[in-house]
Amino acid sequence: MKKQTVQSAQAQKYKDYSLFSRYGILSIIVLFVICFSLASPAFMTARNWSSLIVGQVAVACIALGAILPMIAGEFDFSVGYTIGLLAIIGANTAQHTDSAVLVIASVLLSGVLIGLINGCISVLLRISSTVVTLGMGLVYYGVNMAISDGRTITGNIPEILKTIAKTKFLNFNLSVWIIGAMALILWYVMERTPFGKQVYAVGLCERAAYLSGIRTRFTKILPFVLCDVCIAMGALFLLGQAGSAAPNTGPSYQLSAYAVCFLSITTHKAGKFNIPGLMLSILMLAIGFNGLSLLGGPFWMESVFNGIILIVAILTTKSDARSVTIG
Repeated sequence: MKKQTVQSAQAQKYKDYSLFSRYGILSIIVLFVICFSLASPAFMTARNWSSLIVGQVAVACIALGAILPMIAGEFDFSVGYTIGLLAIIGANTAQHTDSAVLVIASVLLSGVLIGLINGCISVLLRISSTVVTLGMGLVYYGVNMAISDGRTITGNIPEILKTIAKTKFLNFNLSVWIIGAMALILWYVMERTPFGKQVYAVGLCERAAYLSGIRTRFTKILPFVLCDVCIAMGALFLLGQAGSAAPNTGPSYQLSAYAVCFLSITTHKAGKFNIPGLMLSILMLAIGFNGLSLLGGPFWMESVFNGIILIVAILTTKSDARSVTIG
């Protein structure tokens, strides 16, 4: 009888943890919304929410890209430098042509090339992706400075990029809806297609995946390419928002992007990187910092807040989510 009671208590405890793993971040979001709504009348205004979401465009694109190699068991630490380089490439191309197609193509194709370089060096040469992407990030930063000469490139940005960045539909910019569509597509690919399941399998155990017939090299390289395509989209959105490209754009977004990537393991699929958890984490951090700002919080509070939330969220999640299961 005592044994059954203990087992019942353990089962209930596991159920409680499972509920938190699925709905913990969502519960925090609801709590933040209630608290900040009561504390500041400006919080629930349409204008504030539009600004809150639009401010996360770059972080969302970088995070959506960065999480894909992470699922495959790799890391791309060049993402911050890459978005800066791609924005500079787009702005520089715009100075030499009036074709929006050429500007957009130059950014997207450059993103594909960078992804192939990172993936092929890491996977084909069997070098740690952490080392490779850190080194290549410095290379991309150097190329960025060479193209821009260390100066902000302004003018002649295609009108379509400005329209996408500034035109609103249902109170949110078109860029926000596009990112939502990107997240939905990536969620479907990673969790509902054979390829996505193969990426998770390779990240979990590459050797076992290889023995089961999965083309592990291709399956690890493609996430690097998709990563930089997402970042290229972010670079285009930044060009449209600012109407220019600054050479130091990018690195400041990287830590925030990785924070939400790691926060994703605390919800939806506990212990595993996942797209729904990523998007909820971005929303939670955006709401938290926005609310603190409305209450008079200093500018440096964002980094402190992001770090504290990341640690607390992982500590309060069940133990198997504290250890990241790659894949």
